[in-house]
Amino acid sequence: MKPAEILFNKFSLNLQNISFYLGFELEEKYQKEGYICPLSFKIFSKEGLSTNWADQLTIEHVPPESLSGKALCLTNRISNSKSGHTLDISVLNHIKIRESNEGISGLKTKVFIEGVKMDGYLDFMNKEKPQFNFSYYKRHQGITRVENKMLTDKTINLKFTIPVDNRDTLISFLRIAYLYAFGHLGYSLIFGVSKLVNPNFDLIRRQINNPEKFLIDDIILINKDLENFQAGLYIVYEPIECRSLFVVFDIVTVNKKWRYGLFLPGPDDFGFKALNNIKLLLNNKKKIDFVYHNIPDIDLTDPIDCMYYVRYWSHKVGFFND
Repeated sequence: MKPAEILFNKFSLNLQNISFYLGFELEEKYQKEGYICPLSFKIFSKEGLSTNWADQLTIEHVPPESLSGKALCLTNRISNSKSGHTLDISVLNHIKIRESNEGISGLKTKVFIEGVKMDGYLDFMNKEKPQFNFSYYKRHQGITRVENKMLTDKTINLKFTIPVDNRDTLISFLRIAYLYAFGHLGYSLIFGVSKLVNPNFDLIRRQINNPEKFLIDDIILINKDLENFQAGLYIVYEPIECRSLFVVFDIVTVNKKWRYGLFLPGPDDFGFKALNNIKLLLNNKKKIDFVYHNIPDIDLTDPIDCMYYVRYWSHKVGFFND
């Protein structure tokens, strides 16, 4: 059986279990096999895996495969390509910047020397003697002019650009955290208790699919002081006003493993208010004594185990509206 089909079968059975538990029915043709894309929320039969469809279901690696991500779920091609490529580039650029700033690796860039465009490489690994190298694919008059000027003049006009973190960077990490949580919790993450579709994650989906819009204020990304956390999912249940889901994941390059954490709203209606409270405390540089529970590996195909996240949240926090 192909990997995509294995993922389809696992989440299809999970969807059946969740629909039974929450008491809602899918269309008849999807009741025995159906997959809802966590990004577009479109539903597919197993035919959606076929390459005959422009909007086929494809394997989603989380984090991106180039950063050692694992095949966790499926997304439909059109929805994924709409914003996924841009956001993947953002997280790649972020890692390049971080490794360059910490002197672990150099940084590729575009450089203009006397108006001639070339590929450049900034190397700050030797802080006492940083290096700058440039290359070109095709020799032309401009290259000769630059070389002559560099050999004869003491100064030259050099400009270069480097990637910078921006809001897309935060949304790219939000996308990783959301899909990571979905890959481990299945449809218990995105179907609600007080409302059928959890409005918090409906908003997250819209933000990921429309990174150019400012839909979510509080995207809290942690990239340090994570020594006590392994990669995985954590229910934060104290302080109660900070109750949330904390997603911890690794990004691996050839140079280093980087650990990140990002807070997601919980399954109850308090949602983003908890994230706002966490943000305020962090901005005021106040120490937060979180009490949390590490969610174990869940068998998404088991009719009881698949609701572990919701049951434990209810046990520790309870469900109540704001």
